[in-house]
Amino acid sequence: MKYMERYLKVIPEFNSQKAETSLKIKFKLNKDTYPNIGKSKLVHKGLIPILDNSPINLCEEGLGFGVPILQYRRDFYFPGSGAVTKGEDLEDYEIIRKKFTFNLIERNQKNNNKICSFSWVPARIVNYLYKSRYFGSYLSQWEKLRRYTGIEDKISSTCFIKVHSKGTAISEFRYKPSSGEVLVKIFFEVDKNNLQKIYICNELGGSLFTEYLDSSGLWLKSEEIKGWQEVKAEWGAFYSKILKIGFKVMMPPELKSFIGRETFSNRHSWSGIIFSSKPVDEIVYTIKMDYLKNIIRCCNGD
Repeated sequence: MKYMERYLKVIPEFNSQKAETSLKIKFKLNKDTYPNIGKSKLVHKGLIPILDNSPINLCEEGLGFGVPILQYRRDFYFPGSGAVTKGEDLEDYEIIRKKFTFNLIERNQKNNNKICSFSWVPARIVNYLYKSRYFGSYLSQWEKLRRYTGIEDKISSTCFIKVHSKGTAISEFRYKPSSGEVLVKIFFEVDKNNLQKIYICNELGGSLFTEYLDSSGLWLKSEEIKGWQEVKAEWGAFYSKILKIGFKVMMPPELKSFIGRETFSNRHSWSGIIFSSKPVDEIVYTIKMDYLKNIIRCCNGD
């Protein structure tokens, strides 16, 4: 009961939830880049949860679950094309799959049309200054100032450009009825020449999922989650106080795990857990979306 007892003491909502109640939710893969919001609108999305009989967009600008990104020596390659190769809805199929093609890179541009410089390391993935206790607060305020004043759009904004593909990855999602978990397997067939790292994104809406907690006892609220920061735990979960639900991601020990959150209108609105790995052929982990008490209880083995 170590997790249950720990969070009963610090999270008021935890006491009012019935663990025996199951969340009515569906998971779906889209053939396109839906929901087409914000900066990530051209990037193909992963598994997206949908609340039963609800119009709420849980993903917002996030990428969904199980989205791979490749880091080469000079560029990050995003999935700019995708194809659902088996099924779309986990309610109808035990296993569904999406094939991602890495043919999209990000560039900084000036004066709207003229490309002026290259952003070899997008801040959304790896921003070492954000992780620094000395510069994180300063940069956060600077980013807000840029967006409020329109400096970001007038001076320097980013765009995605289609390029020659570096290969493909297949994300497979298998629903486990006994636990309510989704097993994620990602298989890579990519060019390994100059490939440095692989990232796996698990992101939903930043305005909805505002709090983070994990098995180490770490508990962060909204603005305490600044940029990307590394965490070490067996699992991590983002929680929505508005909806009273959360998503939990098991953290394989062989991978590095980072958490992050950003909210500014629809253009930047995501919360998530990202994995970093050396080049491999396969990555496996599990996710679960449910009421907070249920996902903690599941991890605790009750």
